[in-house]
Amino acid sequence: MVLPIALALGKNLQQKLNDVKIVYTRKTDVFIPLWKRTDIANKANGKLFISIHANGSTSRKLNGFETYFLSADKDEKATDVVL
Repeated sequence: MVLPIALALGKNLQQKLNDVKIVYTRKTDVFIPLWKRTDIANKANGKLFISIHANGSTSRKLNGFETYFLSADKDEKATDVVL
């Protein structure tokens, strides 16, 4: 479900920001373990990592989206993770 969204987002970003290098953890519908995704991101030496997920619920009352980010400014532990 999220792979087509990620591919479309990457294509859109590449068209608008042609000097930005887009690195995908996957381009086909295969599972990539978390350690491998981290390895890909670290080897690319990226400045931004976007991870797209789809949450599920049986409640029809729930909707919307969530956004998380890690700021190195928060505390020493966050700084260590960012680095």
